[in-house]
Amino acid sequence: MLADVLLADAIRKGWLRPPVLPGAGPPPVPAPIMTLERLRALLGEFRGDR
Repeated sequence: MLADVLLADAIRKGWLRPPVLPGAGPPPVPAPIMTLERLRALLGEFRGDR
C-alpha cells in the first residue's frame, strides 16, 4: 500500500510520466555485448588471482 502512495506522489511531482508515444509492441531486444565464451574467459582471468 505504501508503494501505491509513493507512486502517486512521484507522478504528482512529475518524476514519472507516461510515454509520449506508446510502443506498438514489445521493446526491441538489445544486441549482445559479448559471447558467453568471452565472458567466461574474462571471468576466469579476473578470478585467476584468487
